[in-house]
Amino acid sequence: MPNVIYCYSGTGNSLAAARLLGGRLPVTEIISLLALRSDSSVPAKYERVGFCFPTCFGHPPKIVAQIGQSLHLHPHQKPFIMASCGGYNILTIADFRKILQTKTQNPIQCFQVILPGSHIIGFSAFPKPIQRWLFRRTERLAGRIACKIRNDKPTREKRVLKLENATTMSRTFNGWLGIKDIFSTRTEYFTTDNCIRCGTCGRLCPVGNISVGPEKVTFGHNCQQCMACIQWCPRRAIAHPNVPAKRKRYRHPDVTVEDMIQLAAGGPDPLNRPAK
Repeated sequence: MPNVIYCYSGTGNSLAAARLLGGRLPVTEIISLLALRSDSSVPAKYERVGFCFPTCFGHPPKIVAQIGQSLHLHPHQKPFIMASCGGYNILTIADFRKILQTKTQNPIQCFQVILPGSHIIGFSAFPKPIQRWLFRRTERLAGRIACKIRNDKPTREKRVLKLENATTMSRTFNGWLGIKDIFSTRTEYFTTDNCIRCGTCGRLCPVGNISVGPEKVTFGHNCQQCMACIQWCPRRAIAHPNVPAKRKRYRHPDVTVEDMIQLAAGGPDPLNRPAK
């Protein structure tokens, strides 16, 4: 039976990781996790069902958790989670694992991959040598993860901080970086005079939070903090009060803006290997 990896990504890290893993598994499709918003039932043709997404303030992105809550898995399907992060996922995997445990009686395999941090509101892009080292490390790790998935090798549930401790730590750290409320979906983004209203940010936003008109760009109150708009803007025209103008942007070098637009639209990865 074929497999599927449902992917959510903002700057391309999770998509690149999903591609590496999918290429090392038997026939595996990569589809936008957002596709499950219109139909929450995973097709029965898939045997292994993966979920690949980034860490957002130590938790799954809000939209990922919401989709997980309405998810339907078939009894034969074997789920796994692969969370990307810039250092440590804190409660990301634990949170989503709890959601999946209500959807299946099968074991859930859980994995973490560390990739260059993309939280530009808090810090600049990692230096290039560190980025390259993390890319090579993730490529090697993808092979080991694929082997464990193919062989149904159980993964140990790592100890995590208590919810209240992890949340306090996340609030403190991100407050130091300039994020006032880690649970807020309001945004302080704005556009500069460099904006030509090309519409790229609107097409990249996975939740339709950005409206591009002939005179201005409007940011709504459902931001998922994926950083796609500010990191991918071709004119560097999206700004934030906590982001210096010269701060270096980051997006995964093996992913294109067209890939990300396709993913935000809820479609399959353009490099997909369709399951037969």
